[in-house]
Amino acid sequence: MRQRLSPTMLGLVLVAALAVGVAGCGGSQRSVSYRGLTIDVPSSWSVNQRSTTPCGVLVPSVLVGPPYPTKTAQCPGLSFRATAVTFGGPDPAPPALGKETRESPNGVPALVSSRLSGNFVDGYTWYSLARFPQKKAWVFVRSTANTSQAARDQADQVLDSVHDS
Repeated sequence: MRQRLSPTMLGLVLVAALAVGVAGCGGSQRSVSYRGLTIDVPSSWSVNQRSTTPCGVLVPSVLVGPPYPTKTAQCPGLSFRATAVTFGGPDPAPPALGKETRESPNGVPALVSSRLSGNFVDGYTWYSLARFPQKKAWVFVRSTANTSQAARDQADQVLDSVHDS
């Protein structure tokens, strides 16, 4: 005799299936290039000049180029749920997030550090920083998701896509 799922269990299975379906059908990708490097992100992500975006983003985005001219922007204290990728250089990269490891995503030498920022009301936030000294460029990823593994996976997908332009 087959067991039936309770309504609660059936609901959880449907939600999980929908989440996998949405995550798995990321659709097309777009390439974003800067300082001789390219990253690939979902085409639904916005791409903005870093110099015109002083306060971060509310939707999944890539911020590219030199920084905002001053660090005196008045930014509200917002809870950012979106993955944000900052593609910077030649300005100095943020400080390492912990022990740096030497890696070569797609053959591009990098120094990579990362850390988990804990469990917040809006989920887990994973930070990854890859510095590319030969290109005088860096990629900083802030990814927030419902689980620490999902946040890390999102950040890893971005860093794993780095390649020469």
